[in-house]
Amino acid sequence: MKIIEITEDIKSIFKNAANKMSGAKRREYIGEITIKLLDGNARKTEREFGWGRKTVKTGMAELTTGIRCLNNYSARGNKKTEEKMPELAYDIQSIVDPKSQADPKFQTPFW
Repeated sequence: MKIIEITEDIKSIFKNAANKMSGAKRREYIGEITIKLLDGNARKTEREFGWGRKTVKTGMAELTTGIRCLNNYSARGNKKTEEKMPELAYDIQSIVDPKSQADPKFQTPFW
């Protein structure tokens, strides 16, 4: 089945449905829409719906092969600075220590 033109109402329904899903279900849904309505063309799907081509291609591959890709959500995001630069704490300490001094009796007028 090939639809020449998809109306904005239908696009919004498809987008809302996809946004309510995640992971393999979402990719499978996107792949199914691409195959049935847009001739399996990932570029058309990206242009019409704004879904990434990589996601579309993965969804179509999962549909045709029956093999689901694993989601690696834990690998996302930014690592802590301490993990990326373990020597940072020592470097800051070495810069600050010679210049800093605590009042031994804590009798300074400054808070």
